[in-house]
Amino acid sequence: MSEKDEGKSRKADGDSESLKPSQDSNFFRCSRVAVRVPAFWANNVKLYFAQTEANFKIAAIVSEQTKFDTSDAALDTQTLTHVSDLLYTPPIDNLHTALKNRFLSEFEVSQNKKFRALLEDLDLGDRKPSLLLRQMQELSEGLVDDTFLKNLWLNRLPVNIQTILSISSKSLSKSAEMAERMHEYNLGEFAAVKASIQDYCTSELREMKRQISELLKQFETLNACYASLN
Repeated sequence: MSEKDEGKSRKADGDSESLKPSQDSNFFRCSRVAVRVPAFWANNVKLYFAQTEANFKIAAIVSEQTKFDTSDAALDTQTLTHVSDLLYTPPIDNLHTALKNRFLSEFEVSQNKKFRALLEDLDLGDRKPSLLLRQMQELSEGLVDDTFLKNLWLNRLPVNIQTILSISSKSLSKSAEMAERMHEYNLGEFAAVKASIQDYCTSELREMKRQISELLKQFETLNACYASLN
């Protein structure tokens, strides 16, 4: 092989080597995490966007355009009608912020409605006391202080829990922990009483069946005696 050919060969080998990925040059990089936008939640728009922003942060997405496109693609047709003008004629800047503000104005409950729900609508029901408190705190959003909120919350709890916590000076969070433990104890006591009542009813029913059986036997005996007399 001539020197010229050898030179070409070495050059080709060098070019080939240069095309190979180098670990030293950090060629291998982690691919961007795929973002997962949750289904739109009209009942709590603020919480929905808080979760969405967390997903964007995980996926390292900071572009308003990318956020806007990703959120838009995840919306159902009925929800899209509320932001159709933003899709047809998008604003020049802050696309995703505009989308978020539109949904907040369309779906967020007014302060008056929140306050009315706080005063009238919420009750314990099947909730845990701590969950009821969190929902009341979310509705209040600084409309009332902790003392007033605590009184509202206590009024929705069972009387025995109210009695104990009403004289406690602990914070709301500590009071919620105490209420949780007492509520669980109440449920346990209720289950025990219910089981006891069921056992009692079962025993009584068994005794009634026995007595009816005895009466039937006596009736059959009387019938037999009456038949023999005739």
